[in-house]
Amino acid sequence: MVDRLVLAAAELGFLLRVRPPALAGVREELALPAPRAPHDGLDSLVHRGLATRTGRAFRPSPRLAAVIEAAATADRITRMLGWRGDVPVLTHLLSGPRGHLRLCPDGAGGWDVRLLEPGVTASAQAGRFLDAHLSGDRESSVLLKIGSPQGNVSMAVAVDGQGRWSMSDSLSVPTTPSSRAIAVARIAELLAG
Repeated sequence: MVDRLVLAAAELGFLLRVRPPALAGVREELALPAPRAPHDGLDSLVHRGLATRTGRAFRPSPRLAAVIEAAATADRITRMLGWRGDVPVLTHLLSGPRGHLRLCPDGAGGWDVRLLEPGVTASAQAGRFLDAHLSGDRESSVLLKIGSPQGNVSMAVAVDGQGRWSMSDSLSVPTTPSSRAIAVARIAELLAG
């Protein structure tokens, strides 16, 4: 991980309004609340030293500017749901030509936002999520939803108690035996559109 930032939902919502993502539906996919005022979230960003405001001009810190740039140029959003024991773990990956962002709800109404390594592909980032949430010694599964300008595709990857992998997706792949390499290759194919 390159950089981590914790943002309130209003702060994240403000950043997505400053320079709206090219990919439609990002705010809805993240289930961000509607702003109460046009600049909802700005005051707390300024108070935390993440931005400055002079009159009507907003100037983000360099790390906040990188988050805005990555979100605004994202052409894919991947929602990944896995489990740590019985606890669900939800992660959104915004990916595009200017970088990758990992956004995780923190359970307290905020978001853990991370700028990810620029040289690591979105499918490799998804592969890391599979590694963290699929176990060979117990049944486990990961659900993915990949959104792009062409539409949405849902995918499931599972490991049974004997360590056997299987996967399926809503486009064309019925439930079939798989492996980590095959699942990551299919994710890469779906992310490529």
